[in-house]
Parts: sequence; C-alpha cells; structure tokens
Amino acid sequence: MNLEQNEELAKQILRTGMYANLYDKETTYGYLTYLTYRVEDTLFTWKKESDADGFWADLTWEEYIAFLQREKTLLLAAQRVLLSTVMAFPVSAFDFTLEEAEVDFPVTRYDSAGMLHMAKLYSFENCISIVEFLMFRAERAYYPLWKEQRGPHYTWELYIVELLHSRREFVDPLSRAFRNALVQLDFLPAWQIIYPTIQGDTEIG
Repeated sequence: MNLEQNEELAKQILRTGMYANLYDKETTYGYLTYLTYRVEDTLFTWKKESDADGFWADLTWEEYIAFLQREKTLLLAAQRVLLSTVMAFPVSAFDFTLEEAEVDFPVTRYDSAGMLHMAKLYSFENCISIVEFLMFRAERAYYPLWKEQRGPHYTWELYIVELLHSRREFVDPLSRAFRNALVQLDFLPAWQIIYPTIQGDTEIG
C-alpha cells in the first residue's frame, strides 16, 4: 500500500467519527510538531554517524533543515517515513499500565537563541490523519480490556461514548499509553529503507 492509499485509509477511518478525540486541535498539532522533529532528527543523527566522511560530514542542523526544505524529494520521503511508521505501530505496543506519561518530550536541537528549526511537513489541517490515527489505534487496543470486564454486550459505540464522557480514571490510562507511544515510535527502520532510494537525487552540490 503506497503513501496515498495509507493516508486515504486513515482519513476514511476517522471520517466515521467512531473514535474519541481526547485533545484539542492545538494540542494535536503540538504532537505533530514533536513527531516532525523526531523524523527529521532521526535522519540527521543516522547520516551524521554513518556518513562521517561524506556529504553529511560537515552539515550543521540549520544547513540540513534548509536542505530539507528545498529538496522536495527528501521532504516527501520524510512525510512517507512519518506516516508509515505511525500506521505500522503495533497495537500490542501500547502500555496501559503506566503510572506516569511523558510530560516534556525530549528535544535537543535548539540553536544559540533557543529556537528550534524544523522543516514543516504537514499543515495544521492535515495533522488529523496522522496524530489522531495513532490515537484511534490506541483506542482499539484499549477496548478489549474493557470489553472483557463489561461483557459481550459492551459495544464499540458504548465504549466511545464512555471515553468521551467518563471519569479520568477511565480515560487516563489511554492518554498515558498514547503519549508514551509518541516517544516510542522508531523512525530509523523506515529511513534506512527509504533514504537509499533517493540518496543519489538528494545528495548533490
């Protein structure tokens, strides 16, 4: 399934409305910003380590972001890595036993002025089909735990209503598992597959 088919599948699922949106749009976009940073940082860190004498050797973070912004092929590859990694995150990897979740996500690529430079991959409007799809997957993993307790008549519809209107004790384990998943996503395997296919086209000049 290619990038466009994956994105359309995510949108079709989310159009049904049969999921609980636990965060407002600003928070959701904040999560997308963090994932964007992670995708871009993963490629930069990997290539700086594996290509110490080549194209990436003397490239600074600021030069890399400028390079990423002007190279459409690389920008599209970053989008593909982000979307494919989110969609492949296994349901079994969500941990609903956590007592605490990430509060401050680790970010290290600040410049001397305290600014974080990144290449924007998705618009505010398009963040829904990525971050909320990961939330949908977390909800799908959380549902069997409650169905086992509530019995065979506990439908998905009842579950979603309960997520939207229930006590924090019910929702918080899901929220913690989701936030933990944001940190656990590993973008390197996808980069190791995708980047070699575009390397010859991007590493010029």
